[in-house]
This record gives sequence, C-alpha cells and structure tokens, in this order.
Amino acid sequence: MSITSVNKDFNRASSSAKGKIDFAAPGVDVLSTNSAGGYSLFDGTSFATAYASGLIGEFLSESKEKFSQKEIRNLLIGNVENLGDKDFNREYGHEIINFNGMVK
Repeated sequence: MSITSVNKDFNRASSSAKGKIDFAAPGVDVLSTNSAGGYSLFDGTSFATAYASGLIGEFLSESKEKFSQKEIRNLLIGNVENLGDKDFNREYGHEIINFNGMVK
C-alpha cells in the first residue's frame, strides 16, 4: 500500500507523491524523538506510513480473527474520512484513514 502524508489541515504535503496513492495519513509536523535524545517536529511519508501501520497493527492486535491483505485493504477503505472527491482520487487515494471507534 502506498501512503501519502497530509498536514494538520488535511492538505497533501507538497513533498508527498500523488497519482498511485492508496491512502493518506498525518505526516507533517509529527513530534518524534531526535538523534540528540530530545523531541523535534518532522515531516515525511515515512511518518505517515508508520501512523497507518500502527493503526492497522492496533486493530489486528485487538481482533481474534485472521485477516487477508485484501480484507485489511477493504477494512481501510471502509474507514476513511473524505478529503477531496467522494471516490478514489490522485491526491489522497481512498482518503485519510480514520479509525475512530474501530480500535477499542
């Protein structure tokens, strides 16, 4: 899956790709640890991908079921917040992943 990054206003980051995008996730001004042992704000699709992976992992850890890759993709498609068009689009793919209420 390809993940693009969005900022706090849900606009695609200028450094993020568009075109073959599956989903969007936060990836601008992400607070993370830095090499000096402190905290800094970072940007990038690496952070958006980690966010998406973490949500998927949290959901899967809470479930007793096994899911195929296709089922996970469909689960994500069913839990997005529309940012642009209501359908798949070049800016956000299937839109931003929204797991509110899914992970209990």
